[in-house]
Amino acid sequence: MKLVFIPNPSSGITAPLEIPANGSALQLVRGSLQGFGGVEVDHMTSQTPNQNGMSYYFSRYNSRNLAFQFYLVSSSFDFLQTQKQSIARYFSASYGVGKLQIYTDSADTKYFEIEAVPDGNPNLFQTISTAQDNMCLCSVTMSAFSPMFYDSNMQTVSFSGYGGGFSLPFTYPFTLGTTGIGMVLNNGSTTVPAKIVINGPFTNPVLTNNRTGESIRVVVALSEGEQLVINTDPNNSSITFVDSEGNETNMFYAVSVDSVLWKLLPGMNEIEYTDSGSIGNNPITVSWRNEYAGVF
Repeated sequence: MKLVFIPNPSSGITAPLEIPANGSALQLVRGSLQGFGGVEVDHMTSQTPNQNGMSYYFSRYNSRNLAFQFYLVSSSFDFLQTQKQSIARYFSASYGVGKLQIYTDSADTKYFEIEAVPDGNPNLFQTISTAQDNMCLCSVTMSAFSPMFYDSNMQTVSFSGYGGGFSLPFTYPFTLGTTGIGMVLNNGSTTVPAKIVINGPFTNPVLTNNRTGESIRVVVALSEGEQLVINTDPNNSSITFVDSEGNETNMFYAVSVDSVLWKLLPGMNEIEYTDSGSIGNNPITVSWRNEYAGVF
């Protein structure tokens, strides 16, 4: 197992800190890992005066506290002091949010990430000091205000909308339209936002998560070579028009008032696309990252 901490770019530190490091200069204390499993949850409920029990509304995850320890090994006392200063700089709280990566396999190919802020400087306890060997125990605590771990790789599903979205018998008046369905598997343990890209041409697109019944409706017509990009992250939601030259324009004003920027539920989600245009074969991509309430 390996931990890699990448400080906030404002720190000016360009190389991440790897624990354990090559040559065993940093040795992770496995039994010291805390906060990498479950996270506390608040349940939102209500109760009337004569009600037995409570009515449940939703659950909300709290922030997470992380803690771990590692040994810092050096060839001399003077060099140990220099390394301790370097470690303290990596975990300075003044830089704000950094990224902690947790590698869970021996080949260092599978890892999870979480954003976290160091709680001050680490505690650095010198435990061994001889002429031949110098060792220091480093204790680090961090706060993850967004408590979910997420996959290192972005997941993407592509599907197309096809024209002629009607079948016989039909009644007058009728309209030619476009429809398509994509199956999106969220392998994580919590709902996650999605990034959706619709390629033109299309008119008045509607994207519905049939698992929840929620829809995103945008009143807009785009030509071939143009895109509509939808981000359903509540912390950074956006509806963006991208023209054929890559110029971006905010299109939030074109979203219908009954729209919901839906998320992907854990498990399989059926995403249905429709529009009122007569030209089909619109490529649509849905991208997301699986998120987890704990990694072990």
